[in-house]
Amino acid sequence: MVVSGLYQTEPVGPVQQDDFLNIAVRLETTLTAPALLALLHEIEQAGNRERQIHWGPRTIDLDILWFGESVINTTTLQVPHPEMANRLFVLAPLREVATPERVATVTDLIAATTDTKQVMRIGEFEDHANE
Repeated sequence: MVVSGLYQTEPVGPVQQDDFLNIAVRLETTLTAPALLALLHEIEQAGNRERQIHWGPRTIDLDILWFGESVINTTTLQVPHPEMANRLFVLAPLREVATPERVATVTDLIAATTDTKQVMRIGEFEDHANE
């Protein structure tokens, strides 16, 4: 597993809320994309994620940006993530964990994005789960 640095960014959407903290993770899994999405939703529930307001405050938000070379377009999952290119807060940490063959793609997306929100790398992500 490869984990990016920790980024602080302005929130997305019209709702007044605190800044976001963002990381990207690259991992290998034997799960299918729908099974991974179900697991991510379970993790969100364990983190007290409430889906009441679109683009509203949240404790945790987990997305699948890429799933290998797969292109998936179902009612519950779109891969590559359809908003990825429009979100600098996604692209900046993603570039850190991208495979060598995808770094140029992410760099090109960063250069082309119209997102002007400030994205600030504030440190390393620290895993405290086993403490």
